[in-house]
This record gives sequence, C-alpha cells and structure tokens, in this order.
Amino acid sequence: MEPGSTLERHFFRLKERFSDVVIRQDQGHRTHSIYIPAVDLPAGWNKAATAIWFTVPDGYPSAAPDCFWSEDLRFVAGGEPKNSQTSNPHLMAPPGSRWFSWHVNNWNPATCDLCSYMSTIRDRLERLE
Repeated sequence: MEPGSTLERHFFRLKERFSDVVIRQDQGHRTHSIYIPAVDLPAGWNKAATAIWFTVPDGYPSAAPDCFWSEDLRFVAGGEPKNSQTSNPHLMAPPGSRWFSWHVNNWNPATCDLCSYMSTIRDRLERLE
C-alpha cells in the first residue's frame, strides 16, 4: 500500500470503525486482502461474531471489491446461507471458511470506499437467508 494513496486513506477510515483490521498485499498479486477478526452478527446465526475477509482488487477504487468470506456461518435453525459455499478459498482465510457470492450493485468510486463495502457485507449478514 503506497503512502498517501487512496487505498491507504480508505484503510485508515475503515480502521476507525474496526480498530483491529489488517491489510496486506497479496504475494505475487496486485491485490490486497482485508481481515477483520470480529464482526458482530444478528441473532439467528450460529455465532455471535465472525471474522471477515475480502479482497481489494487492483484498480481500486475504480474497481469495486467483490464477494467476501467469513468463518463457517450457518443458521441456528439449520441450513446454509444462499449464494455461499465453503469450497472457494481466499488467500488469507483458513480452510472451511464460507465464501459469499455477494456483489455491490451501485459502486461509485467517487463516493464509495472500504467502509461502504463493509456496510454492504453487514447488510448481507442482516439478511438471514
């Protein structure tokens, strides 16, 4: 991450909301991985909180983050969330992590950032489907 870059500024904004967030450049790639160790979950999941991982693509912020990973979340009532699976690994997430195929519909690089992407993730996790 280049000092003074848009990514650095957006990362520090995210760090104001999640003080334990970690970013690292993916080895051999021009992407970065974001890791947040504990994101609170609403009732209905099998955990009270989960770790979250997502990739910041090369070309960010013109290119939006896409999809995210969590620990292996399931519903308390049984079953797996829609548009998710455990067989699509992430560079930082441990084996067995759950991949959510969840996409941003209205990404505007002039107004969206890593915090708005985390809001998209939180919105998805609020939906117990």
